[in-house]
Amino acid sequence: MIEFDIFDARTDLKRVMKYKAKTLRRIKEFKEMRIEWERRQPVVEKELSQLTEEDIDRGWGEAFETEKHILHFSLELSVEDILSKKQQVREYEEEIENLRIELEDLDRDLEECILNETMELESYRDMELQRADAMFTEEKARRVRVQRIRWGTRNVRKHVILRERQDLQVLQKETLAKLQVEELGVLAFEKKQFVKRKLEQVIEDAARSRAQRSKAMLEMKRNSNVLLGFNEAVQKMQAITQEYTFQYRLPKSEAVQKMQAITQEYTFQYRLPNESADKVNGETNAGDTKIDYDGSTFDLAMSSV
Repeated sequence: MIEFDIFDARTDLKRVMKYKAKTLRRIKEFKEMRIEWERRQPVVEKELSQLTEEDIDRGWGEAFETEKHILHFSLELSVEDILSKKQQVREYEEEIENLRIELEDLDRDLEECILNETMELESYRDMELQRADAMFTEEKARRVRVQRIRWGTRNVRKHVILRERQDLQVLQKETLAKLQVEELGVLAFEKKQFVKRKLEQVIEDAARSRAQRSKAMLEMKRNSNVLLGFNEAVQKMQAITQEYTFQYRLPKSEAVQKMQAITQEYTFQYRLPNESADKVNGETNAGDTKIDYDGSTFDLAMSSV
């Protein structure tokens, strides 16, 4: 945007300077014309004074008079034109000064933008150098660490422990059995090493968790207060269960069979006298078909149905 403004300002400056030069040339032309008119005035007056009657009759007198008036008024008008052109030149000069000041400001802004851009690029450069330095330091530390590991004394204590621990071997076999045969067959060397390390980590975690569980169970067995508390709670729960769930644990089939036998007996005893009475009278006497058993009332007629 600043470059576009600079281009516009320079274009305006050229245009105003062109107008100013054209106005100055016009002023110069007016001055040269005034000089010619001033030189012409004495000649016209001299010709007027030397005119004869014959020349006047021919129209030379009127022509010289007209030329004299034209020269007089032209000189007066040229003064006004020259003054107006000078005023216009002063306006052009003021505008040129303003445009030059604007150009200086725009150039200063452009330089400031270029400086800011340079500072930003410098900051990016510093950041990249710091990042490169950090990466170099990290790579150097990694290589030193790799060399120390490569040339350091190996710790065989881990392998000795693994040989002595049979449970770890069992866990390793179980973990390997869970993997697919195709997965173990197509892995590259690095992947196999990675799987081996993961298996070792899984075995260590499983062994650690199993040891913690065993330790917790051993502590619980050793603590007599915990055992006594568990035994007391189990005994109380057993007494409560035996006391309050006896009725619910009784088989319901025995009570049902007793009720069905009593109902059938009373129904049979009721039907014998009623059938003989039906043959004689042709109608049935309902009688009392309700009995009481164990505090409950049963309708024999309904049960017979």
